[in-house]
Amino acid sequence: MPAFNKLFIYELHVGDFSPEGTFDGVTARLDYLAELGVNAIELMPVQEFPGDHSWGYNPSYFFCAEQSYGTASQLKNLIDQAHQRGIAVIMDVVFNHTDNSNPLTKLYAY
Repeated sequence: MPAFNKLFIYELHVGDFSPEGTFDGVTARLDYLAELGVNAIELMPVQEFPGDHSWGYNPSYFFCAEQSYGTASQLKNLIDQAHQRGIAVIMDVVFNHTDNSNPLTKLYAY
């Protein structure tokens, strides 16, 4: 990974970055990002959320990849492919905002 002061970060929303709106759609465009000089991508939250369209800041399950984006294996492939191109992957995670269906919210919020 490049030094923190050398990062050129491209933040992206998986659901909007490509016409497919999937992990595979992002993977297919990694060469484009590399050509721009990007050496790090920050994925807006990819944890499972209710419905198929969200910015991800309302996670239901912290340890599940959003099913409308693809499988956990496809997310792993995206990360592996990014690393092969010298692109670091930063995961935006949200632990202080949850959907009402989140198990921790059900246990402690009410």
